Amino acid sequence: MKHTKENLPVEKFPHITFTQNTINTNKKLVELLNKRKEISSPEKENLNDFDVNERHILLIKTDIELAKVHTSIIKNEMHLQEFIDGCVRVLNEMENNYDAIIAKSERKKKQDEKIAEILESRNEELFQENWEQKINFYLGLREGLKNDSGVKTMSKV
Repeated sequence: MKHTKENLPVEKFPHITFTQNTINTNKKLVELLNKRKEISSPEKENLNDFDVNERHILLIKTDIELAKVHTSIIKNEMHLQEFIDGCVRVLNEMENNYDAIIAKSERKKKQDEKIAEILESRNEELFQENWEQKINFYLGLREGLKNDSGVKTMSKV
C-alpha cells in the first residue's frame, strides 16, 4: 500500500498528535486573546485616565502575544507538514526495503556493535502501535549499514 498524507494513520505517530494538539491549543488561545481585545476596549465604558491607559497597555500586550502565538502556529504547521512528508517518504521506502535491511543487519551485527544494539531494541508489538518508533528503528539500521558516522532519526530526516 502506498502511503500518502491523506491515508497516514496519525494516531500511530505521537509527535504528529502532540503537534496537532499544540496547534489547536494555540488557535483556541488566539480566539481567547481576540475576545480579550473585544471586551477590553477602553471606549466601551466611562473610565478614568489611568484605567484607559491600562486598557491600552493591555491591548498592546495582547497584540504582542497574538503575534507570538500566530508565529508559533505557522512554525508548527510548517514543521508538521515537513514531518509528515518525511514519514510518508520513509514509510514508502520501508515497504520495499524493510525485510532486506533487517536481513542485512542480522548478518552484520556480529561485526558492528551499533547495529547489534539497534537490532536488540526491535519491538514489533510496539512498532504496530507507534510507527515513529519503527521508522527510527529502520533509519538507524539503514544508516548503520551505510556508515559509522552515527544514527539518523526521524527528527533529523
